[in-house]
Amino acid sequence: MTDNMHGRWVYFIQAEKGPIKIGSAADPEIRLAQLQVSNHETLTLLGACAGGFDREWELHDELQADRIRGEWYRPSEAVLAAVARCTSADDAWDSWEQQRRRAGMMSMTEMEPDTVSTGEPDGDATVDWPEDLV
Repeated sequence: MTDNMHGRWVYFIQAEKGPIKIGSAADPEIRLAQLQVSNHETLTLLGACAGGFDREWELHDELQADRIRGEWYRPSEAVLAAVARCTSADDAWDSWEQQRRRAGMMSMTEMEPDTVSTGEPDGDATVDWPEDLV
């Protein structure tokens, strides 16, 4: 993740191919998960950039013509341009996934089965089951 002296991020979350929410949070990925719980459409984090409420409110003012309600905006050319401008800036959010890929790390699902340690010296996991379950 890029260093963020503000401690908050202005995020852009889109509902499928529909409206885009512009808000701020300490962690955009956690905010995405929170919003997803109460939304029937699949939400996607388009990106985020460093900044607190001031930067968020500047974007709200700039994009007022495309506001649907609250912090939700039509995916117009102006809104998509603001997303691109913010998410390509030097202070853009790097998700854990982006950081992992850049570092050349593999996820557990990408690893070969014999490279994943089970904690046993020979690689075989052992379980001591209670007698009444065997």
